[in-house]
Amino acid sequence: NTGLEISQTIFDMRFFGTRTLSSHIKRYGEIQLSISQEEVLYQLSVLFYDIAINEERLEFLNLNLERLNKLASIVELQVSQDFARPTDLSKLQVKTSNLKSRKNKLQSGIDQQTRYLKLLMGMEQSEEIVLDFEQLSFEGWDDADVSESELLSEQLLREQQELNKMNAKRIDADYYPKLQAYAAFLFQAQRQQFNFLESNQDWYNIHQWGLKLSIPIMRGFEKKNKRAISEIVDEQLSLGISQQQLRSQVEFENAIAEYEVARGEEESQRENMQLAEKMYAQSELSYQEGSMLLMDFLDSEATLREANMMYATSRLDTRLAELKILKASGKISELLNE
Repeated sequence: NTGLEISQTIFDMRFFGTRTLSSHIKRYGEIQLSISQEEVLYQLSVLFYDIAINEERLEFLNLNLERLNKLASIVELQVSQDFARPTDLSKLQVKTSNLKSRKNKLQSGIDQQTRYLKLLMGMEQSEEIVLDFEQLSFEGWDDADVSESELLSEQLLREQQELNKMNAKRIDADYYPKLQAYAAFLFQAQRQQFNFLESNQDWYNIHQWGLKLSIPIMRGFEKKNKRAISEIVDEQLSLGISQQQLRSQVEFENAIAEYEVARGEEESQRENMQLAEKMYAQSELSYQEGSMLLMDFLDSEATLREANMMYATSRLDTRLAELKILKASGKISELLNE
């Protein structure tokens, strides 16, 4: 004795606007994806600039090492001719060794950052990557502005609000009658043996179809409570949109202010670096003429090295401030066009 029954609701008056609902859900997913892409792009850009500036710091260290190695050759010759003390050469060797250690740590940090960059980009670690640092600054940020139509965070809240409104309509639809069409088919057979598939045996079938009308009368206060909750959610989303607009404006203005400070600091550090280079050149000449002690000359080298590092840091701060401006204005994706 076996049977098969098929029953399907083919129409429900309450399920209206299904295509509109699916389009909003699709749009909501697209915005979430765009937000994730922007966040990944921002992280990639920050990491790229960080690597670029560290490469610049590495160049400064290599240049300083070349200077110290050149100086070590001179001092070694002076020591052999009793024009300099052996302790001067030892101090210079210690300083060179410390600088090499600092260089190795910086190179190791760059390698780690590069591996993480490959990870974010979905690259295999065995793949070779070449980073072009010729253009470090994105100059399109000065056209950036907080545009309501471009901020994905606000668009996401609006889509949430639209979905909540559609949900409210579905709740209201519970007050309407529901009309369903249905069909049911039943096939039944009785056998002494398991031979249901033989065509010469009788099968008995029963089928029914019809319409089912449901009229809501009383379901407690369930629908009323759901409607009240939906109204509260709508108010929260409206407030969230207003707050997001203010937050975006504040983030944009803060990013602009941060950029102005960073830009001024970069100019100041550039001047300091140029001044330190002049002082180092004068100190090098004075030491070669024998009118300056080695420690004083090494101090001028340390001053130049510190000025180089400070300048590199200020350049990084400026680049990061530009990225914050682009992110706050919803234009971070324009980096892909560069």
